[in-house]
Amino acid sequence: MLVSLLFGMLLIVGVTGGSMLFFSNLVVQRQISRLPASLRDQFRERSEPGAVSAASTVIGPALIGPVLPPDQGRWHSSSNGARNFLREVGESLRWASLVSALFGLLLAVLLARRIARPISAVSAAAVRVAAGDLSARTPLLPGDRETNELARTFNLMAQGLETLEQERRGTVAAIAHELRTPLTVMQARLDAIEDGIYPLNQEQVGQLSNQTQLLTRLVGDLRTLSLAEAGRLTVQLGEVRALSLARSVAQDIQSAQAESDVLVEVLGQEGRLRADPDRLRQVLVNLIENAFKHARSRVQLTVQPPVDGQSFWMYIDDDGPGIPEEDCERVFESFVRLDPSRARVSGGSGLGLAVVRALMLAHGGEVGLGSSPLGGTRATLKFPGAEHLG
Repeated sequence: MLVSLLFGMLLIVGVTGGSMLFFSNLVVQRQISRLPASLRDQFRERSEPGAVSAASTVIGPALIGPVLPPDQGRWHSSSNGARNFLREVGESLRWASLVSALFGLLLAVLLARRIARPISAVSAAAVRVAAGDLSARTPLLPGDRETNELARTFNLMAQGLETLEQERRGTVAAIAHELRTPLTVMQARLDAIEDGIYPLNQEQVGQLSNQTQLLTRLVGDLRTLSLAEAGRLTVQLGEVRALSLARSVAQDIQSAQAESDVLVEVLGQEGRLRADPDRLRQVLVNLIENAFKHARSRVQLTVQPPVDGQSFWMYIDDDGPGIPEEDCERVFESFVRLDPSRARVSGGSGLGLAVVRALMLAHGGEVGLGSSPLGGTRATLKFPGAEHLG
C-alpha cells in the first residue's frame, strides 16, 4: 500500500511538472511566432548549436539575444505585449493545474478502488461470519501485499472458528452419548425394580452404585479437561515415593479385577518424585486400567529413577495386540476410541488418555505411546526434576 501511494504521488508530481513545461513552452512559441520575420530568424540562428549571428555581435560587452532595430525594440518593450505575455502564461498555468487536478482525481479513484475492494470483501465476509456462517471466506483480489495479507489472515481465522465449532458439536454429541449410557442403564434397572422384575437387594444396589461411580468419574474427567483447556488446571506438588505409589495402584486394580487372569507386575527402584500424589495416582490408574483391558496375560509397570540428574521415567507395558503407529497420537484426543463399536467394556469413555496428557503437562512432563518389549503397547511417562533415593 505504501509503495502504491508513493508511486501515485511521484506520478502526480511528474505530470504537474511536465504539463507546466509543456504549456510554458507553448506560450514562448506563440510569442516568438508574433515577432517580425527578421527577429524570428535571429532566434532560430541563436538556437542552433555554435551558431553566432552577425546581428548579435557588437564591439564591447556581448549581448544576449538578437539585436533589435529601434522600431522593433519599441514594439517589444510596449506594455501591451507584456500584458499579453503575462496573460498567456497565467492561462497556461491554469490549464496545467486543471490537467494535474484531473489526473490526480483519476489516480485517486483508481488507488481508492484498488485499496477498498479487498477491504470491502473482508468486511462482507466478516458480516457473514458474525451472522453464523463460519464457512464464509474472502477471495484474494488483486491489490497490495498488506490487503492480501489481511484477507489471508481473515480466512485462517474463519477456518479456525469453523474447525472449533465442528469440534464443539462433536464434543457435545460425545458427552451426550457417554452420559446417556449409564443413565439409561440406571433408569432401566430402577424401572425393573419398581415393576417387581428385579428384587431390591444388595446386588441391584451394587449395579446402580457402579453406574453412579461411572457417571462421577466421567464428570470429573470432563472437569479436568475443561480446566486444562482454560489453563486453570493446578497441581499440588509434593514428595512422592514413586515405587510405593505404583505398587499401591497395581494392587488396587488387581483386587478390583480378581476374576481376570491378567497379572500386574511392578518393577524398578524406589525414587523420590516431585508430583501431586492424587493426580499421579489418577495418571497411573488410567494407564494401567487401559493396559489391563487389552492385555492377554500380563501388565508390567517399571519405575526408573534418574541417574546423574536426568529425568524420572515410568513405563507401563502390556502383551496385548498393540496400537497402530499412526494412532499413537490420535488416541490422546478426547472421545477417541479405536474400537468402532464404542462398547464401554472394550473402549471406555475415550477420556482417560486425554486426562493423562493434561495431567502430565500440568506436571511439566510428557507422555507417549509406542511398541512394548512384551509385544503390545508401552506408555512412557517422563517427569523432570526428580531425585534418586538410593
